[in-house]
Amino acid sequence: MRFRFPLAALALAIASAGLSPSASASVATVIAFDNFDTNQNRVSFNATPDKSGTNGLFLGIDADPGDFDAFGVTNRAILLGAGNDTLVDTSLSGSDGAGILQSMKTDNVFALQDVKNDDNPFAPFGTAQWVFDVSGYTNLSVSIDFAAIGDFDDEDGTADDDILGFTAQVGSAAGAGAVQDIFTFTVIEGVSQIYTLESTAPVAFEDPLSVNGTLLNNNLQKFTAPVSGSDAVLTLTFNVQQDSSSEAVVIDNILIEGDLIPEPSAAALLLLAGAMSFRRRRGA
Repeated sequence: MRFRFPLAALALAIASAGLSPSASASVATVIAFDNFDTNQNRVSFNATPDKSGTNGLFLGIDADPGDFDAFGVTNRAILLGAGNDTLVDTSLSGSDGAGILQSMKTDNVFALQDVKNDDNPFAPFGTAQWVFDVSGYTNLSVSIDFAAIGDFDDEDGTADDDILGFTAQVGSAAGAGAVQDIFTFTVIEGVSQIYTLESTAPVAFEDPLSVNGTLLNNNLQKFTAPVSGSDAVLTLTFNVQQDSSSEAVVIDNILIEGDLIPEPSAAALLLLAGAMSFRRRRGA
């Protein structure tokens, strides 16, 4: 008598043991994050120019008095102490013409204002780069909170233009892998944007900034973009060309999510090995 082991039964047995040939056992999960107060699975972070020694502020001898331009990790208290009046919303205590960080927003953020200044040797450029460990995951996505206020410019092709963008790379090392544009910033020329300050007072600026087609305002908004590929690390790069102390951008809460690449269970591997051994003996 010949013993038959139907393939359908084999597939069902393997699936129940944790190794399905036709279905994935992946589960979306948080892989890494950086909220500028704490982080998870962040391999490295660097900014050029590096203003970490002055809490993200340009405070050199060439900095414009009273502007206190910024590029880096900072917070409301630091900016307020330096007299910044564009990134900080002080409308509850008096008249204010602009602001993003309201009285309850006291944690750290990454902020930029007037990167084109005499205290920046790379003016009008700035670059920030994050590297995260994403090994063992696929179907990656990146979420970041963005806010902006001011009259931005992108019309004359000069160093006065405001050009910003986030790219992603997935590879075996930092900076390796194909460059993917994930968050594209665009200045919407000829449009007036109404921003509401903490006091509820409205302020208007021409030529607002958008991300992936959505207008930004002075309230942080979450944006999410998919990232192709799976490998050891994810590199995020924020490239900035920006001018004017009346323009401000804040980012916060970088979040990396994805699906865990499933590993076959020991029981599934033993079952599969046994089935293959049986098929070899049967065919002998």
